[in-house]
Amino acid sequence: MRSVTGSAAPGDQSCRGSKPGGGRRQLGVRPLTVAVLALLALVSTVYAPVSTHQFISLDDSGYLLDNPQVRQGFTPSSVIWAFTTFYEANWHPLTWLSHMLDVQLFGMNPHGHHSVNLLFHGAAAIALLLVFNAMTGLPGASFWLASFFAIHPLRVESVAWAAERKDVLSALLWMLTLAAYLWYARKPGGKRYLTTVALFALGLLAKPMLVTLPAVLLLLDYWPLGRVRGTSTFGRLAIEKLPLLALSGLSALVTIKAQQAAHAVLPMSVVPIVERLASAVVAPIAYVAKTLWPEPLSIYYPRHPGGLGPVILIAAVVLLLLVTAAAVNGARRRPYFISGWCWYLVTLLPVSGLVQVGEQALADRYTYLPSVGLAMALIWTLRDIFPERGRLRIVLAIGGVCLIVVWGTVTSCYLGRWKDGISLFEHALEVTRGNWMAHLSLGGEYARRGRIEEAIEQFRRGLAIQPNDAAGHYNLGHSYHLLGNTQQAEIQYRWALALRPDLAQAHNNLGVILSARGNLGQALTHFRESLRIRPDLIEARQNLERTLAATRGKH
Repeated sequence: MRSVTGSAAPGDQSCRGSKPGGGRRQLGVRPLTVAVLALLALVSTVYAPVSTHQFISLDDSGYLLDNPQVRQGFTPSSVIWAFTTFYEANWHPLTWLSHMLDVQLFGMNPHGHHSVNLLFHGAAAIALLLVFNAMTGLPGASFWLASFFAIHPLRVESVAWAAERKDVLSALLWMLTLAAYLWYARKPGGKRYLTTVALFALGLLAKPMLVTLPAVLLLLDYWPLGRVRGTSTFGRLAIEKLPLLALSGLSALVTIKAQQAAHAVLPMSVVPIVERLASAVVAPIAYVAKTLWPEPLSIYYPRHPGGLGPVILIAAVVLLLLVTAAAVNGARRRPYFISGWCWYLVTLLPVSGLVQVGEQALADRYTYLPSVGLAMALIWTLRDIFPERGRLRIVLAIGGVCLIVVWGTVTSCYLGRWKDGISLFEHALEVTRGNWMAHLSLGGEYARRGRIEEAIEQFRRGLAIQPNDAAGHYNLGHSYHLLGNTQQAEIQYRWALALRPDLAQAHNNLGVILSARGNLGQALTHFRESLRIRPDLIEARQNLERTLAATRGKH
């Protein structure tokens, strides 16, 4: 008897995951137990060094090191802040609470924070294995799927970056939502549906990229659950997802508001609509290429000046159309392929570049959940092509083991680059060109270590490539300030504020310089503006009080 990976139509009983056939029952619990233990050993072995890594300057500063709300752990004010802030251009209160819990448990020791990231990632991988085994009754194929998800080199960024807690936490909640949905799909009921909705809502509170999950559930209805039996059932299943879609819509609106408030969304004048459409077409093909050949990898990939060339764009369009046409054409014979390919495209849509958030062209972390669909399409296709038994299936298994060894080795080597910020950003500069973000971030690492002159050099190099980065000008000004060069510091602070008037720390530091020169009135203006933007900035309040006292003393 053929498993769900056979060529039966999606609506055929043999394709339904809710009542596994006789072949599945013979597998028993033992192969699944072996698969779980093997996956656990694989993840632990490959990612073990991450627990010894340090924080980095990029984003870890905003999320942890320089975030007074997170650094105080759980307090009534910090919990309220987590649900009301748009800090770091996002609204993800559950992620903030998880960081606060880490501080409660480990303080600011980076090893604990990184270990929790690894714990969430490993749990998400195991949950993925268990869910797909429950849906398909195939522990072997489910193991390969979860192994690909767990140890592919593109996963390093999400696991090794403390600030990407939102990735690993939301992925675990994504997998748990799939499990709850499977529970509901097998025996629909209010309690089971509400459990699915609740887990999905928690996932959105961890990271809004989960907005595409309702569409993915529809794809799983098609394969492997086999709930779609025609137009009428598809309509009913789509209506079934409306509460989930409502949550997705609400999350998307809040996210857009948060990103606009932080000026994180680049306007059309910076990235025209033509360039956005080109990025949306090229990104899926680019990530497939990186999946097949994950070298070299970088924490940041700068956008191409002037956009993508016509040859790249045409090739991407042709490839995208060919693969999509093949998926649609073979939908009845190989339903897993169209389900997996559409999973990949749909989940990649929010980060495809249509809404350009930040300056990056691509990001490894954007493949975290989309990669599952890509692997699903490939693994089940190979399983269907090769005979159930025989030498070819053994060759396929040996090839899979070799691939995991290769990917595990590449992941381990790249993971070593993440041990600290200097190693990471030096690597980024080695493998990319015009990487102004790597220069600025390397400058931040040098500054944290007191290597101020080296920091200034990196800040200057980064700003020579990207002169409109406000944070870069602020950091350069702060470095000059530390060396006592207040004239250059003032120039850079003013430049930063011209680009972004809401930089509270720049207002405060500029006020300090003006106060030292006796320009008390101007200094007061900047201290007050700093506190208007950030009422919790203690040093600005203290500076304001000192300057007010000095002003009264003059009179």
